[in-house]
Amino acid sequence: MLRVLTGLDFNDGDASEARMDALAPGFEFFNQYADDYVITTSNADSIIRLSDGELSMVPVWEDHLASLQKSGEARKDLKLYVPEMGMNGGGNGVAIPQNAPHPAAAALFIDWLTLPETQTQFNATFGTAPMNANSDDSYALISNTQRQYSVPSAAQPFKRKWKRLSSIMSFLNVDLLIIVTRRWFCRRVL
Repeated sequence: MLRVLTGLDFNDGDASEARMDALAPGFEFFNQYADDYVITTSNADSIIRLSDGELSMVPVWEDHLASLQKSGEARKDLKLYVPEMGMNGGGNGVAIPQNAPHPAAAALFIDWLTLPETQTQFNATFGTAPMNANSDDSYALISNTQRQYSVPSAAQPFKRKWKRLSSIMSFLNVDLLIIVTRRWFCRRVL
């Protein structure tokens, strides 16, 4: 939201004093509505409260919502979307450590893990978005059309400066803002 409210590009890592000052309108916006925020105890709590009708929109992880819907803990009519203004999203990564005792076995595992068939199974079973473009993503809760609105997280130097700045802000701190902006929105279909 700070990117949208201030028009700043967070990708270059610029943490200059002028850049920090330019965030003020965004923090003012959040502080202006601070009394209206509902702070939930967990991701699951947010989804359950949405499912029960107490909340009308919450940020969630796609695979977490899919698993709660599969288990019957969340209603099936909850829908995910990525707003056109853009929103940070999660991602999956895999690597082989330099000191791996069996790097060849690790490479074989990664090869299997990233196969289209494996990614399709993960999508169907866990609701995870396939990382292989040749996978079947028909079980995904977010369409590829919506995924185009995903934006990268802030560059690391800016994150560190942002966290220092947040310690002096009232009520809302950056940790909450980062949590809010790193998930997709989910809303009840009325």
